[in-house]
Amino acid sequence: NTVTSEGRFIVFMYAYLVWNFKMSQSAARSWAMEGFRFRDWGAAGAPGWFSNSGEFGIQMCVFLAVVVPFWNSMRKHWSKWIKLLFLAMAGTAVAGIVASSSRGSLLGLGGVGLWLLIKSRQKWRALIVAIVFSGLVWVIIPPEQKARLSSMGEDKTSNSREVYWERGRQVIDLYPVLGIGFKNWPAYHKRIFGYQALPHNIFIEAGAELGIAGLAGFLALIGTTLVVNVQTRRKVRDRGEDARFFIEMTHGLDAALIAFMVAGSFVTVLYYPFFWINFAMTAALNHSADSLGPAAPQAPLPRQPMRRSIAPHRAA
Repeated sequence: NTVTSEGRFIVFMYAYLVWNFKMSQSAARSWAMEGFRFRDWGAAGAPGWFSNSGEFGIQMCVFLAVVVPFWNSMRKHWSKWIKLLFLAMAGTAVAGIVASSSRGSLLGLGGVGLWLLIKSRQKWRALIVAIVFSGLVWVIIPPEQKARLSSMGEDKTSNSREVYWERGRQVIDLYPVLGIGFKNWPAYHKRIFGYQALPHNIFIEAGAELGIAGLAGFLALIGTTLVVNVQTRRKVRDRGEDARFFIEMTHGLDAALIAFMVAGSFVTVLYYPFFWINFAMTAALNHSADSLGPAAPQAPLPRQPMRRSIAPHRAA
């Protein structure tokens, strides 16, 4: 409610990115101190929402999704050192994703890169950067993590997730309207199957705990986020260079949403702040676009006097 202008949104983004940089640089340093080797437990962030490596990896995907377009739109106004600082933010975000040892977060990273490539104004240059970037990421991934990627869908972890997803679909069939209740999956699963477990999928989580009503509302909010970002772009499309910040940030928020949906298909994070903060930032950016005001009317072109023919009259 307080972020209602372009200036306020920029200040908020500076703070938001610095908060995330505090976690990303810490994860990158800890991984470097371990010799960039594979760790089962992965890197983690601040206590609370990001203390688990999988959730931390998702936040790093969201962080990367917004820091890249922010850098693109603001770099003309920065000194060399500020540019390097924000490049370090992006670099440590990628390092944090790899250090988290989360396969879902790596898939989320791929979703961010693909979306930003599609929305780039210079697609050939962006494609070259994406190819080089993908090669560098593949080089820094530890061999053990590459082996886990190759076994995706066949290893014990993947098989257990498929079991939970199937049980979640059964719960939706049994309680289709309102589900089994908010955060009731662990207790329900223990009562029915004898041990606690999580659904490991945000859509299964919504459908099982909140029913079709809750899942439909969640999908509607996802669609609303994308629609509001389209509306923001339409608001500023006639403002020329003044619109670049808003257009870049809408693409970044879309990319963050895609990363959340991709990575969230493997973990239980529906009630975590990822989607809800992104939704609030989308609304704030849309409201901030109103501060630009209507585009200045273009001055009409001066009328040119009609030229009369000076050809000689033909003789009668």
